[in-house]
Formats: sequence, structure tokens, C-alpha cells
Amino acid sequence: MEPPGRGGGGGGEVEVEESPREGFVVLEGGGVRVALDTRLSPPLAREGLVRELVHRLQNLRRDEGLAVTDRIRLTLGVSAELRQALEEHRGFVQAEVLAVGLRLAEPEPPATTWDVDGERVSVRLEREEP
Repeated sequence: MEPPGRGGGGGGEVEVEESPREGFVVLEGGGVRVALDTRLSPPLAREGLVRELVHRLQNLRRDEGLAVTDRIRLTLGVSAELRQALEEHRGFVQAEVLAVGLRLAEPEPPATTWDVDGERVSVRLEREEP
């Protein structure tokens, strides 16, 4: 018969190995363990697209030499997914970039074209005259 803790059915040490489910990160500290869901829901992904677009539009305003207070008219040619995101967050976009008008259509030249997280965006930004 084998002594306890070796081989077959006697007691002994057990090694427990944990691994988080796909899409989760587990953090532990101070006796507390927390699991965070890192997956992006479609609405959250669309909000992220809009925030990245706003960031680029702010940089374009600066590059065009616009004053912080200048109002603009904005024309954007976008994919269906980005169109949905912009329609959901239209007010946010307009407020952030001071757009008095936001048209979702392919802009007339001259236009700037970007890849925003895999989405093609054509932009025409015009200063609104007072």
C-alpha cells in the first residue's frame, strides 16, 4: 500500500490552476479578486469610433488654423457602421467640434480621407462665416 499523499487514492497535495474565461481579466490584491469583462459591446465600440473621429477632427481644426471659438460646417462620407454611430452621437460630435452643421454624405473636393479603426472617412471642414 502506498503512503498517503502519493499516487492512488490517499490524501495529499492538490494543485489548482485558474485561468480566466475568454474576454475576462482577473486581478487579485489585498485578499480581493476581481474579474473584469474586457469585451466591447457594439454600442461601446460605436462610441469609441466616434471619440476617435472627434479627436481627429479637433486635430484637423488646429491644422487648418481655426480659432478655438470658430464654428464650422462639417461633411463626412462614412461607412454604414460609422453612420449609425454618428447618428447616435450627433449632438456630442457637433458640440465637441463646434459644428453648426453636420452632413453625412460624400464631401466635395477638397476633402481629407482617413482610416479610423478600419473605417474609411472622407472629411470636409469649412469655417462658418459670422
